[in-house]
Amino acid sequence: INAEYMGKSTVLKFAANGKREMKKDLGVMAMSYGNVYVASIALGANYNQTVQALREAESYDGPSLLLCYAPCIDWGIDMQYQMEGQRIAVNSGYWKLYRYDPRLVAQGKAPLQLDSLKVKSDVKKFLETQNRFKQLMRKDSDKAVEYFNALEGALAATHEDLTRRSLDDIELLDHLKGIVGEAVTGERALILYASETGTANQVAKMLQAEMLRRNVRAKCLAMDDYDFENLPGESRVIMIGATCGQGEFPDNSKGFWKALQDPSLPQDWLANTNYAVFAMGDTAYVYYNKVGKDIDMRMAELGAHRMVPMGNGNEKDDEKWETGWTEWIPEVYNEMGTQEPEMSLPPPVARVEFVAQGAPDTAIIVPSGARLVPMNVAQLLSPPDYDRDIRHFEFGLENTSVMYNCGDSLGIYPWNPRSEVLEFLEWFGLDPAALLRIQSGQEGGLDGVYTAEQLFTQVLDVLGRPSRRFYEMCMLNAQDAKEANEIKFLMSKDGKDAFKDFLKETPTFFDLMKKWPSTKLSLEYLVDFIPPIKPRLYSIASSPEADGDNLHLCIVAEDWTTPSGRYRHGLTTGYLRHLEPKPGAPVPVAARVNAASFSLPTSHTQPAIMVALGTGIAPCRAVIRERLHARDELGEEIGPMALFFGVRNRAQEYSYGETEWDVLHDGGKGPLTILGNAFSRDQKEKIYVQYRLKEHAETIYDWIVKQNGYYLLCGPSGPPCAASRQAVVDAIATYGAKDGFDQESADQYVTEMQIAGRYNEEVW
Repeated sequence: INAEYMGKSTVLKFAANGKREMKKDLGVMAMSYGNVYVASIALGANYNQTVQALREAESYDGPSLLLCYAPCIDWGIDMQYQMEGQRIAVNSGYWKLYRYDPRLVAQGKAPLQLDSLKVKSDVKKFLETQNRFKQLMRKDSDKAVEYFNALEGALAATHEDLTRRSLDDIELLDHLKGIVGEAVTGERALILYASETGTANQVAKMLQAEMLRRNVRAKCLAMDDYDFENLPGESRVIMIGATCGQGEFPDNSKGFWKALQDPSLPQDWLANTNYAVFAMGDTAYVYYNKVGKDIDMRMAELGAHRMVPMGNGNEKDDEKWETGWTEWIPEVYNEMGTQEPEMSLPPPVARVEFVAQGAPDTAIIVPSGARLVPMNVAQLLSPPDYDRDIRHFEFGLENTSVMYNCGDSLGIYPWNPRSEVLEFLEWFGLDPAALLRIQSGQEGGLDGVYTAEQLFTQVLDVLGRPSRRFYEMCMLNAQDAKEANEIKFLMSKDGKDAFKDFLKETPTFFDLMKKWPSTKLSLEYLVDFIPPIKPRLYSIASSPEADGDNLHLCIVAEDWTTPSGRYRHGLTTGYLRHLEPKPGAPVPVAARVNAASFSLPTSHTQPAIMVALGTGIAPCRAVIRERLHARDELGEEIGPMALFFGVRNRAQEYSYGETEWDVLHDGGKGPLTILGNAFSRDQKEKIYVQYRLKEHAETIYDWIVKQNGYYLLCGPSGPPCAASRQAVVDAIATYGAKDGFDQESADQYVTEMQIAGRYNEEVW
């Protein structure tokens, strides 16, 4: 339905002299039936709310009504700015955003959710820009002012009415107390979020629900929907901030941040406020978690007390933002002294049925989005007796529908080692050949028929790192009081250090079950709480242009020894190292391609400086092979290339060195203009890549600044990454001094390179 909000706003649309009668509100009328899904939306004002409303309306088993704000060109609105016009209409209160979902009643929640919580601008200024209202001003300015004032009052009353409808009983009581000036009592917290795509909003709502379980009433608002002047009166504030673009604040937080930056605010303005900040972002961007960092610092500057250090959610972590969240939020609960939620284990969602006869649905499980790709080559690059296992792999993509671009990565879905799975099944008392029919109870879940061995080998990450929630579940299910108390202590504030030491042993789900055997869980709970095996991403070492359907990887096995002396190995690298493809007999592997997380050179003629740390050689090799293909096969001109390769020693770790890098360098005469190898342990004094960069500082300045060059560093994170960046900054400051560069401006130049995609790091 293309309709306006039918209050006083439409009085002025159809008559030059206006009308006093109020229009009926179609949304309110529909809500009065109690069984109609109703939403008021405006795409330009809140994209996520619009999409969510459409999804909810589509899934609702009953009539749904969507009221969509759509400006008209006859109003004098330039249609290229209509999205901005929608945003202004909502901010002024002229158009409301809400969703009325009758399904929420059964959950004990208010069915109305008001999504435009605060009027942020003057509706008169909004109306004065439109022809239909300008006409009334020209016809009768006194009447126009009268109607404008009446409209403003009507919109305020409507907003208050919708606000009250959207609150539950306790929230409504607090709201009314605030109106009459009465103090609000009870355990309370304020949750503010800055969200662009909706993820931070979802995290905040999840936290609000968890606070309620802990007997803490929490108000949850977008930062710009909060009355900023009330902030000093808040005793506990939890702020969840996502960073978008190049360190930018999301639209629903810009006003709050502007107010928080006011230099006239005294240093003790928030002296009575305790706060915690969780930042959300992606380390692939220059200004990683800048929004959270800025808010955290500014709150402290205004005298607020930081309850816990800022938490960091990173999209590059295995569990994305949840990795940082699960480490951070328990500390917040501990500092707040919240009550533990009700100590009872909810019934399992999944259903597991033993099947007497039949067969599993398939022999090899292929996760959603993945494909089976044949591994044709698994070649050991390092010496057999060396303590690091470095291998070159090749996969054939013909007939798989898998395609990739230079710089992409391949996500490998590994299997748990069969010997360890059989050990687990024996301990659990489950026949490996037993057929199990799984009903996960979740959309996109694990529904199907599996053998027990298949389920715990190919699907469930039983040998992976348990979440904190799994520890809590074990505690709730423990039949032995001593075991329950031991887990409870590890999860407590007092057990924080002991828990950190415990995690150094990298315990698995199976380890926990063996350590606390009285917590033995049913198959249904294991399906519920042990996540599916996730893919491990590896940078592709080939070019689709140069290598066609032959995809290459270069991988070093991940292994370590725990403080107690127990040998551990990475799941995926352990899986890959035991695969043995033969000519004509490839090994199928479940995998999917992930888009590159770094920018590529803008042209083949752009000078390219590449720094490879260990198996970080893979994407550098891809870039080099693509460029050589352009020269040799397409006849294109290519620019100069430099490769700075850092490994421990030449004899064991110089991957592709003698067959590719030395040949391409050819003493400086080949297309690899500079080859700066840094074999750190081949001599008494350790040599690292940053030393080689310094040796070529003048060339680096010329290529990067004078010739608008490209820089790529790949490998494990650590000191060499920062040291290499500093070497580039020093080169620019030293050889660019004659051009006006100093350390500060050189550092800023590199930052601008990062923003422009000319300076890249792919680290793990």
